Amino acid sequence: MADDTSGMKIRLFILTVLALLAWMDARTQQRSTRETKVVLVVNERTNTVTDIVLFNEIEKRDQQAVLAEFPDSKFFIGLLQGSYRNLQGLGIEPMPNTTVTMYTGKEYFPGDQFFPGDQFFPGDPFNLGNIKARVVSSKDDRLTLKIRNR
Repeated sequence: MADDTSGMKIRLFILTVLALLAWMDARTQQRSTRETKVVLVVNERTNTVTDIVLFNEIEKRDQQAVLAEFPDSKFFIGLLQGSYRNLQGLGIEPMPNTTVTMYTGKEYFPGDQFFPGDQFFPGDPFNLGNIKARVVSSKDDRLTLKIRNR
């Protein structure tokens, strides 16, 4: 009888630990932050943002690997203020009411890269891949966007 009780306690302890680990993993899928450095991936032909990637994830890879993963793209440094969730692969998805600032004059890989930031006005719609945003401001090589509610 004592062995049965101790076996039950061990199983309950293991189940509790597993549930706690699953809960912690679920909480790390969505992160909230004051500021996170990001890289915005822009299609060279259409000048549209196709992906947002954490800066430190791009930093870990060499230039050729990044260019192979995102062909025909240019890369601009930015900041994300608010919540995001990790996607499969390198990308992240900003959550509603998050602010994304794209520095159109600061390319990640130096070269002849240009993003026409001066053509956007406050209130204009703007797409970040599949995410809908609106322009908050566009001045001095800085395009500030606010993620809209879905």
